[in-house]
Amino acid sequence: MESFWMDVTQSMINFYQRYKISPVRPVHVWQQQCNPPHINAHLSLYALDVLRHQCNYSMGILVSNLKRWKALRVTAVYGPHETVFLLVDVYYTLTKGCCVPLGKDAETQHLFANVELYLLNSNYLTTLVDYALKHKKQSVLERLCVYCEHHCLFDIYTYIESQYPQVKLQNGMCAKKILATVMALNV
Repeated sequence: MESFWMDVTQSMINFYQRYKISPVRPVHVWQQQCNPPHINAHLSLYALDVLRHQCNYSMGILVSNLKRWKALRVTAVYGPHETVFLLVDVYYTLTKGCCVPLGKDAETQHLFANVELYLLNSNYLTTLVDYALKHKKQSVLERLCVYCEHHCLFDIYTYIESQYPQVKLQNGMCAKKILATVMALNV
């Protein structure tokens, strides 16, 4: 775990130096805090910074490090850390293979411009649900369904039904069926 954490913190140092991010995070202090609760917290703060700056190069490194962390940790992550890791997953899914940020249009930039709002209010996930339905992003919708079933009070199925009253969904319904049902309405 120590070797993993030293590698991750070096990635953080490189990111903060390259992009001259403020406020400056105390990564050198973080290096000394090599235990799962601190690692989750520090990875979450770093992920928020990468999301906020929409840096795809650093995002690719972060995603690799999160996969390594998931394999190393012995307990699951819950609460705000899991929300941050979901946002990283969604962002990476939307930008996979892209060398530029999400896009120049205001709608896609807005999704991650204020990432803290997703942490402060789980109902803010409606923004991602609406985006996934509007743009037929099945993989994003699938990630949101799984996350909402296990980690939050936000009921994605009830929300979609409230937006599309003709639609009746069942808990656990897969994203592919949800999209097909909503798209059948020609919305």
